[in-house]
Amino acid sequence: MKKIYTTIVLTIIMFFLVACKDNVVTRRNFVIASMDTSIGGYFYAPKKSHDKVFNGINNIYKDVEELTDNFMSHGDKHDIFYINNLIKDSDEVLTIEIDKLLYDILEEALYIYEETNGYFDFSMGKIIDVWKDLIDEYEHKGRVPLDKINETYEIVQEIDVIKDPISLSVEEDKYYVSVKPGVKIDLGAHVKGYATELVKQYLIEEGITDFLISGGSSSMTMGRNGNREEGYYIIGLKNPLGISENDYYGFYDLTDTSISTSGSYEQYVPGADNKWYHHIISPKTKAPVNKYYTITIIGDDAGLLDGFSTALFLMDLEEINDFITKHDEYELVIYENEENIINFNQSDRFRPRNK
Repeated sequence: MKKIYTTIVLTIIMFFLVACKDNVVTRRNFVIASMDTSIGGYFYAPKKSHDKVFNGINNIYKDVEELTDNFMSHGDKHDIFYINNLIKDSDEVLTIEIDKLLYDILEEALYIYEETNGYFDFSMGKIIDVWKDLIDEYEHKGRVPLDKINETYEIVQEIDVIKDPISLSVEEDKYYVSVKPGVKIDLGAHVKGYATELVKQYLIEEGITDFLISGGSSSMTMGRNGNREEGYYIIGLKNPLGISENDYYGFYDLTDTSISTSGSYEQYVPGADNKWYHHIISPKTKAPVNKYYTITIIGDDAGLLDGFSTALFLMDLEEINDFITKHDEYELVIYENEENIINFNQSDRFRPRNK
């Protein structure tokens, strides 16, 4: 009887120890290959929930990627690839039933389009493709010859930018997008941030407050840093002209917020005219803009920031000032081509490198 009693006690103790161990809050790092980039980060949660939370994060990025990928289809969904292929041979407006998630993404993209006076134009995929082809052709080949630059300009000038390219509607709990002829939807400047924002909301719903999620090099969201008494993360702003990966021109001390950067220094080819030809294309000129190397914006919603940073990169300083005056909840820092640093709504969260 004593042996049986001892065995029961030991079993209870072991069960208790295992249960305690599973409930200990620990860090889980992760990396996900999605949307042609590497998504990484970490969160702190009870060990027993690590796999569940990671699977939730992975599924969010997977669902958004499959619906917005304009290079390939993922099953029989009415995704962006399907929509673009359907409209490319049409000479009339097409109305297509879509998934609720894709409807929500397009609804936010339309909001950004309207709030930026059309500078964020997700419908000009045909023009973007021409410039991306130029970058792919001349990457690692030196400067692009002037005749090739002129040829590219001539090609894009023949492609129309469609005004009010899409509209959305809901009927009897079904979701629809209506697309005008000439449109090719490209959500690459928005969806990484959008998915990252969904991940943030998911983590908060799971009761997780200590996390850092990097949606590629352009979009980041974070909770509270439990390893610092002040609770902030130190986020470095990469020097676009720096030699090393760890060369930063400034830092932000951030907590419970998001940050997004658009820049020309990662995907570009130099031209014989001493300009950079990159992937951020203005719908006003149908060409890359060379006013700034990077623009970084701070705010709550990672999806909005991703789209706004792209649009702001294409504006002149007066237009940027008008936008920030209207949207004074955002903080902005610009690294100009003349290597000046310009701040809008600067707070004490920003620290230049020399401080």
